[in-house]
Amino acid sequence: MYEFLGPTPSKPSRTSNFEALITFHEMGHYITNRLVGNSNGLTNVQGGAMGEGWGDFFAICMTSQSTDNFATGTFAVGGWTDLMANFKENYYFSIRRYPYSADMAKNPLTFKHIANNVVLPVGPTSNPIAGGPNNEVHNAGEVWCAVLWEVFVKLVAKHGHSEAEKRMLAYVVGGLKGHPFAPDIHSSTGRDHYSGNFAAPRGRTGSAGGIRQARHGPGRGFASFVLHDSGWSCRKLHGLGHRRCHENGSVRPRRYA
Repeated sequence: MYEFLGPTPSKPSRTSNFEALITFHEMGHYITNRLVGNSNGLTNVQGGAMGEGWGDFFAICMTSQSTDNFATGTFAVGGWTDLMANFKENYYFSIRRYPYSADMAKNPLTFKHIANNVVLPVGPTSNPIAGGPNNEVHNAGEVWCAVLWEVFVKLVAKHGHSEAEKRMLAYVVGGLKGHPFAPDIHSSTGRDHYSGNFAAPRGRTGSAGGIRQARHGPGRGFASFVLHDSGWSCRKLHGLGHRRCHENGSVRPRRYA
């Protein structure tokens, strides 16, 4: 951890040690780096992006509360420490291009937005102090986290916040233990009965638990899932349809744009 002096070092500084979201994000790196390839599994570009996405997800999931507006609310990573140029807290965006939200009017990113030279959507407000190429690991990681967040939101709707958090963290961490070396986002959304990212806890299989892919329509660009645990058919999950994404950040669509 380090002390972030902000854009104006002469003004009061804030240390990320007191920012729970940053702490949990970095803890996420420890978990994912350890469980995927024993610290050597996320060295590819998309793997690194997924690592950033997992870190963000751990942060917003583990600091969420039952009273939060999961359907349309916004969730930022590190708003207390990551300040605007006027030294105001940045609780809407933090350091990401968009806040995390299940509402696509607030977070419009889809799978194609991990590719370089793809223009960001017109309409939703983006962070004025964030940018860079789409395949930069933190930027591409936003898309991965957005997918995980939507799944979590659906679990909250069915099971309530406390139980949903326990289940989602069990699915994610369980899936990490069986994740392939140098993963990519497309394969990690799951072609087998359980995806590489999600694993049903022991005793929660078949129609009772876990995540299985189903061939439904496109949305945020991700191939549709049937999330058995929530009873939700994810027909609009960030646009990963039948397409391939190259390691350099370019996307080759197959069916869905």
